[in-house]
Amino acid sequence: MTSCEAIVYSKTLTEDFHLITVPRSFSSEDIKWIRSRIDECMVNFVDKRSRKPIFEIFENEKYYIVGVTVTAQDLKDCSLEDIGISDEQTKDVQGRPIYGFFAYVLEKNRGKINNRSTHNSLRACLRSLG
Repeated sequence: MTSCEAIVYSKTLTEDFHLITVPRSFSSEDIKWIRSRIDECMVNFVDKRSRKPIFEIFENEKYYIVGVTVTAQDLKDCSLEDIGISDEQTKDVQGRPIYGFFAYVLEKNRGKINNRSTHNSLRACLRSLG
């Protein structure tokens, strides 16, 4: 794994469809762990629905995860320029919002954490999340 890789997860509220991309180095156990964390994020987001993205930071013995839970509409609305996406494209065919979790993964380097390096990497990830 490089120093910082992406996780992308998207779904409709009723889960007619979902998509997840994770780093290639993730094992099936890693995927199971991240799916459970993302599911928690999605439930919290839908329950609290404050119309604001929710930022998340969590970790296990191998990784740090820095991410944000949003709707496709939220992403469109916060764009600084016209990206050519209609409101209809932020919903599924039934008109339900499409939800997403977008994150960066930082590997802990087998328990030998360089605090300065990790801190700098986390700051860079947070800056890129906006």
